Amino acid sequence: MAIIDKTIGEGFGTGKLYDILKWQNGVPCDAEFTIGSESNDTISVNVQFLDWNGDPLTNPTGILAYVSTSADGCSVDGIGSNGQSLAISSGGDGTLLELVNKKLYWLVPSSSGSIDIDFSDTGDATYYLVLVLPNGKLAISDAITFTA
Repeated sequence: MAIIDKTIGEGFGTGKLYDILKWQNGVPCDAEFTIGSESNDTISVNVQFLDWNGDPLTNPTGILAYVSTSADGCSVDGIGSNGQSLAISSGGDGTLLELVNKKLYWLVPSSSGSIDIDFSDTGDATYYLVLVLPNGKLAISDAITFTA
């Protein structure tokens, strides 16, 4: 007869689910967005990456993000056109790398798992920041709305 030598914390009695969740340690599984007020044609957006348990990440990671013009994240049409002057830059916390002009970004949050992003536009426009999480889920911000 085999002797089981695991504690509950090591996965005994939890089956394969524990092992799957353990693989998700340090991986962003969701995000919380905090959208600031418009000031001088700029809106600051803070993104806090969350782990599988809904807790803030405590490690830097990388994630793909894009800007959408629709609340479901399915459209990138019109970005930078129709008089829009969208500019996106790092707000100081974390690193933002632009991959495709005004549309596609690689985000690297700070060691606290957050990143600040500044959106600037001089016209009337509404955008959504969309994160493509490692599990395929889209995390979509509330509206980032500018008024001229």
